[in-house]
Amino acid sequence: MYRNVRKLSNCQIPVGASGVMDYSSLKRSELFTFFHIVEVSRLKASVDGLTRVSLKPGGFQEFIDIEVGIDEASLLRFMTLIMDRHWVGDVCSVNPFAKDITKTFMATVFPEEDLPLAKDIIDGIWNLTGASDKVYHLKQPTEVEESYDPQVVLAQRVYLGEKDRFDMLMPSSELIIENTTVGTKQILRLTIDTF
Repeated sequence: MYRNVRKLSNCQIPVGASGVMDYSSLKRSELFTFFHIVEVSRLKASVDGLTRVSLKPGGFQEFIDIEVGIDEASLLRFMTLIMDRHWVGDVCSVNPFAKDITKTFMATVFPEEDLPLAKDIIDGIWNLTGASDKVYHLKQPTEVEESYDPQVVLAQRVYLGEKDRFDMLMPSSELIIENTTVGTKQILRLTIDTF
């Protein structure tokens, strides 16, 4: 039934034959358990045949929405993390909670085959600090080279609100990071589409 197993933290998550995670595995993932994510609504869409599931984390609910599209086999076809732009931060200060849920979201949702291709983007966002952020280290950090990969830099600039959109097409998925406005609310939306 399962082709392989993705290792996240100390739990093993089965993934479908295509490398795409199924919804029940997502519910057992670190993303769900650590952030205490719960399902708030479910809607069957008639046009594309996907069931759309709205989710909320246990904390910071007023700033975070998560949407999942699952097919008839319960495989994830898209997953979107939506965060209030002001809550995420900018070049002056980056919210560590926003970075944490973003990192875990991407590490969980990317198909296994694409995870090595997305690693630099995930690390680039995780390592962002704002100009006025204070970072305290329990141990002396090792020298980490800053990435000058144009794709990583563009993804970071979009995450910080300096650019509008970043797209990255991989063999089994596509990552879209975009700053947009919904009504009067400015948001940062990260979507991973799987195929």
